[in-house]
Amino acid sequence: MLNIAFPMLLTTSLFYIIQWTDILILSYFESPSNIGIYNIALKISMASTIVLFSINSIAAPKYSELFTSNKMDEFKKTVKLSSRLIFWLSSPIIIIICFKIEFILSVFGSDFLNGKIPLLILLIGQSINMLCGSVGYILMMTNKQMILRNIVFYAAIINVLLNFILIPKYGIIGSAISSTISLILWNVYSM
Repeated sequence: MLNIAFPMLLTTSLFYIIQWTDILILSYFESPSNIGIYNIALKISMASTIVLFSINSIAAPKYSELFTSNKMDEFKKTVKLSSRLIFWLSSPIIIIICFKIEFILSVFGSDFLNGKIPLLILLIGQSINMLCGSVGYILMMTNKQMILRNIVFYAAIINVLLNFILIPKYGIIGSAISSTISLILWNVYSM
């Protein structure tokens, strides 16, 4: 049990590192107002992941059950169905955010319009995340949790390095680029 649980614990911990690195490094280089703008852009971009998390919470146990029962045809059908659902239900959210980006940001105040470019960059990463679907859960539920741990470990290192390189020069845009690149990397390599 420890051989399965420990890599999952590390993977989850690394995800938290990836999620908090940008804010922590921004807090050293940027003003509190820019951190607030970035944080709102980040939260808005995460709205598109509601569908992904909802479907994953239902599909992940099913992946595990079908894989351990060696029902590979049904497993593949479930993966395809969940991937389609994620795509078709998340796409409208991303499209609405893109087309109503200024309105959505202005709800928080006119200063938050400065988060437009970071939000668009973050939405690119979330679009790739959505297109890749449940890759992380599929790896975890098919006894490939060590592979996922390694992928996320390298993505976390890249995220930290890119944040230190890009934030001093580009501020919240650099942070959005760093987060997006690491999100894309771990999703694509997990496929």
